[in-house]
Amino acid sequence: MVERKMELLNFSFVDVVIKQKQTYSALRNLEMETCIKFKKLKTMVPGFYELRYYYGTSPNSPIGKPTEKN
Repeated sequence: MVERKMELLNFSFVDVVIKQKQTYSALRNLEMETCIKFKKLKTMVPGFYELRYYYGTSPNSPIGKPTEKN
């Protein structure tokens, strides 16, 4: 069986009202259980993909590459 290596997913931006410790703990669990790796960056880098965690009133989860319509 051939394992596919996932491209490094570069950081997630976490809004102030989100509990960062729990968010980072969840990301560490994903790393331990999958082949996905996360890297924390202090600023957004053009051309890199990111995860953004924010507090909202509805349970939504946009997934995928951003488009001009997003």
